[in-house]
Amino acid sequence: MFQYIGIIPADLPLDEINDIVGYQDVFVKANDNKEFFGLEINGNSMYPDFKDKDHVIFIKQSDCNSGQDCAVIIDDNNATLQKIIKQENGLLLQSLNPEFEPIFYPSKDVSKHIRILGIAYQLIRQLDCNN
Repeated sequence: MFQYIGIIPADLPLDEINDIVGYQDVFVKANDNKEFFGLEINGNSMYPDFKDKDHVIFIKQSDCNSGQDCAVIIDDNNATLQKIIKQENGLLLQSLNPEFEPIFYPSKDVSKHIRILGIAYQLIRQLDCNN
């Protein structure tokens, strides 16, 4: 069972989520010494891979590889889900939906403005059975 600590925007950042809003049983492979947390997606900047109301299980960790989808905190109080692109001169937060502009942070500013919470591990999507 993993805790859902809140809703994370996939379009515009909002205040970091701290409150547990519920629990859900989720199957994950055995991963010794790994912590997980879940968030519900709000928005469409990560469409088509992540849709509004999807639930995502994250592996809690403070770094990632370039190209991974991560829950990140911006400026110590804004949470969002973005693809992390590491570049020689900085870090790019990239939405998958082309309607949203990427956000670039020069190397000297990354540690001041960006904190990685975890990497996306598992997607849980409710199917629409009304069609």
